[in-house]
Amino acid sequence: MINLFISYRRIDGTHAAQRVRACMQAKFGSDAVFIDRDIPPGADWAQFLRQRLESSSDVVVLVGDAFLRELRRRGGTPGKASADAEDDWLKTEIETALLLKKTIYPVIIGSLEMPDKHALPESIRGFTASQAVYAREPAFDAAMAVLGKTIAAQHGWVDPLPVPAAAGASGPAMRVAVLMLMALLLAWLTGHLLQWLANGTTGGSPASALWPGAQYLMLTLLWGLGPYLVYRSVAEVRARAHLPVLSPHGLVTMVNVALALLAGGSFLLLSTRADFVLQLPGLLPPSPRAIHYALQGGVLLAIVFAAVAVAMLEPVIRTLEAQARRAGLAMLMTAALSVLAAELWLVDALVLSSPMLRTLPTVPTVGYFMLAPALSGLVLAWDLARSALGLSGQTWHSRALFALAVGLYLACTLGYFAHGPLRLLADSA
Repeated sequence: MINLFISYRRIDGTHAAQRVRACMQAKFGSDAVFIDRDIPPGADWAQFLRQRLESSSDVVVLVGDAFLRELRRRGGTPGKASADAEDDWLKTEIETALLLKKTIYPVIIGSLEMPDKHALPESIRGFTASQAVYAREPAFDAAMAVLGKTIAAQHGWVDPLPVPAAAGASGPAMRVAVLMLMALLLAWLTGHLLQWLANGTTGGSPASALWPGAQYLMLTLLWGLGPYLVYRSVAEVRARAHLPVLSPHGLVTMVNVALALLAGGSFLLLSTRADFVLQLPGLLPPSPRAIHYALQGGVLLAIVFAAVAVAMLEPVIRTLEAQARRAGLAMLMTAALSVLAAELWLVDALVLSSPMLRTLPTVPTVGYFMLAPALSGLVLAWDLARSALGLSGQTWHSRALFALAVGLYLACTLGYFAHGPLRLLADSA
């Protein structure tokens, strides 16, 4: 029977503990999880905790940024006198769990990695032998999925069968078709609005409005939502691979993937112009032939594969021993920075290969590309407000504030796009 005990510090883990509790209860049932908030009134606090620890099957320990700091302050680290040490219930719960030989699941909720065992009191050093789950935002939900799956496998837990879909429900193909039709309609309406903003008229064939609208939607989603999607996707992959999300390697990986997405997507959109030719500096001679363009394409593919290889090698390197691990991570960081330099080189080539940029109005063009990534910031702020800060996303004023911000974003980007980037994508020789 699964019976989880959640151990945490109230100074930095109360909200996270409640979220872990909710996730585990959703998977294993409401009676399968205990935190100290469940102690009934009048009960002997210390005795009740001890009893619940003894009856638990597993212990989930939340490690936040205050984990080591509070150990030092309370006199729980090596080399500090403990005559005036304060009681540290988190330390006591870990000690008890180790003595009772409970399975411990460390959950990292702060910016730290798993603490080094030599920085901990000897009585809880065994705690560091357990594989940690990295649950810092935005990878919390992915980390909870990993934690739940691991605990279920440990106990042979089988999820209840899903409720079968009602007869006659529309299938995936119908939903995809409806979404595609809605996207085409949205692009058509957006194109008419862009024509009106740019020329004061909405005349022309339906196709003449559809393509500009589609360009606005694709470029705005690419630059506006792309960074956020990369941030969430890389964070989830790293969490599922038991890697720290916001470590230096994680941050460089996110930047590399984001740059590859933005540069690659922009290149594809620019390629719709008949007069656009990408020229990577130093690769194309004055009179290039087919072999030179093939070489240029190979270089672009090499940059993409190098970025993927750097991201995939980290889990392997982290399995090495101390000295080899440090050397491997240093070499990996060097390779990641080299990929970053290559991507910046590609971005510079895109700018140099687009002489039409010099003919566009400066304010709307620069304003659009500076404002577009703000959408990622808005969505990230919404996520953090609802999850990390515990603010409600269901109240009307929260939804209204977010809708107002998105509305202002759309109005500004539409105006900028109509007088700047639209000409960059639409004009052709």
